[in-house]
Amino acid sequence: MNSINRDRPTTRVSARIPTSGPRGWFLLPRPWLDVDATDVLERQAIACGGAGDQYVCEYLHRVAGDPPRVYVKGTLELQHGETIRLGYWHQLAVTNDK
Repeated sequence: MNSINRDRPTTRVSARIPTSGPRGWFLLPRPWLDVDATDVLERQAIACGGAGDQYVCEYLHRVAGDPPRVYVKGTLELQHGETIRLGYWHQLAVTNDK
């Protein structure tokens, strides 16, 4: 299993997650984000744009509104056995670029 460790805080885009569909994801570091444990979902499956490749995040936090935001932390299990380890919160940003 491949593993990418993203524990060191940074404010730049730390990873682009490959997808098979027309949309892709970026992980935007948010090391300052403090989330109450009652607002965290565990072992959540997510899919880019609601369809296509599915991934499993160890911890997920959703913020409703216009626009809604999704944050992930911990282990992000990608397809083909690849794993990204996130030591702090990252905002999941969708892009239309491949």
